[in-house]
Amino acid sequence: MALTNDMAVAQAPKLALSQHWWFRLLLLVGALFIPPITEVRFASADTSKLIAAVLSHPLIVEVSALLPLAKVLLLLALLCAFRWRQAAPQILLGYYVVALVVTGVLQNMGHTDVFGFAWLTGNTFIMLVLAVQCAWEVLQLRATPEPFVLPHRRLWVLVPMAAAFLMPYQLDRLETVRPYLGLGVLTNEAGLTYCMITPVIIGALVLFARQVSSATLSLVSFVGLYFGIVNLLTWWVLNPQDWWMGVLHLPLVILASYGLVVAHTEQRRSTYLQTQTQGSGK
Repeated sequence: MALTNDMAVAQAPKLALSQHWWFRLLLLVGALFIPPITEVRFASADTSKLIAAVLSHPLIVEVSALLPLAKVLLLLALLCAFRWRQAAPQILLGYYVVALVVTGVLQNMGHTDVFGFAWLTGNTFIMLVLAVQCAWEVLQLRATPEPFVLPHRRLWVLVPMAAAFLMPYQLDRLETVRPYLGLGVLTNEAGLTYCMITPVIIGALVLFARQVSSATLSLVSFVGLYFGIVNLLTWWVLNPQDWWMGVLHLPLVILASYGLVVAHTEQRRSTYLQTQTQGSGK
């Protein structure tokens, strides 16, 4: 019996590249230490101000007509995923790959008053690496013939998903972020903002977790948690006057943390089922 168990454990699935701690450490090192590109030189002590300046006025929101369109496209991706459930992961991740490439570049570039044109290259690096992982997952996935069973105990994720999708805020006359829940939430930039798109995608992937590789769900959640924590520090500690922007990033932190838990749970479940199958085959 001991020999059988040892053989089963030995044949358990190996960790994917993106699940190794050193791979994720390299991602963090790249995100944190690849220097931003700016038109005007800046001191390292001003890095947080630079980040806030770029993310407050990124290039991606300069074409106002794209804002409501992006929200509609995100909503359509969700509706299509729930309509064609067997292909839901391909739909969600395919949309997410496009969103990562677009936001990874254009959301991290901006014209600022103090620093001139600036590009947060570290953010772009980690988002494009994530896009490659998601694209690889889309190419590997096949539509499952098994009926989809909605995990009711996970339906609570719809609440933070909706909060991220709406992104209820407005700028006052001093350009300070304030709570706002009016018609403007239908046309704001949430559909073009990584930190609002990602919790929506993670929440949906959690509902379809049995059809998605735990490696991809884990990496999406890990990167999301990194950006969530960075934004909480940015808006609550370094720029407390815009505290509401930190609140708006709570759905990302909550769902990314939960996504890591679900990915770990599904990984253990998959490993257990495979070792059981191997054991019964002997």
